[in-house]
Amino acid sequence: MSKAKHHLEHIILKNSPKAVKEQKIIVAVSGGADSMGLLKALLQTFPPHNLVAAYFHHGDHLNKEYRHKAQELIKEVSKKYGVIFETEKSQNPLVSESECRVARNRFLAQTAMKHNTSVVAFAHHLDDWLETQLIKMIRGCSFQSLHQKMILAKDNSLGVLKWRPWIEIERLQIKEYVIEDKIEFIDDPSNETL
Repeated sequence: MSKAKHHLEHIILKNSPKAVKEQKIIVAVSGGADSMGLLKALLQTFPPHNLVAAYFHHGDHLNKEYRHKAQELIKEVSKKYGVIFETEKSQNPLVSESECRVARNRFLAQTAMKHNTSVVAFAHHLDDWLETQLIKMIRGCSFQSLHQKMILAKDNSLGVLKWRPWIEIERLQIKEYVIEDKIEFIDDPSNETL
């Protein structure tokens, strides 16, 4: 039975297709406000044994202290709530955002396979989606290459279902939820330049 009490928790229930409800859910967690908020909201809407908190450590070459703190926070929160915790640390320096994304997605797909599921939950929100569309337009992509907001989308290259229950929610709403519920998180210093 769901313990959902907050608007964002109810949105997760509303945006949970049958394919999500019938499997374990790999939760892509970075330690930031959005993903820690998602993990907490999922704990209010799904049993802890159905969740796997997955953290990909991008290596020691950049923001080493932040990455270690984020990993420890997620590990502690997972233990506290009885959620399985999976992590992997990159042994190679990941220089570009693209390299980081590829390595992280590979880890998430392998984690899904390990736990016999295909669902990976992301804390992507409306602001993320708008930013992606704007970048595509600046790069000169065609109108057809712009994507609609997909709550659940199959990623054939990874063999997973990418679930974004908050894709239609503004980041400010997530931040308010995190503050209201006193959810612990760690700000990524690389976001300070954005």
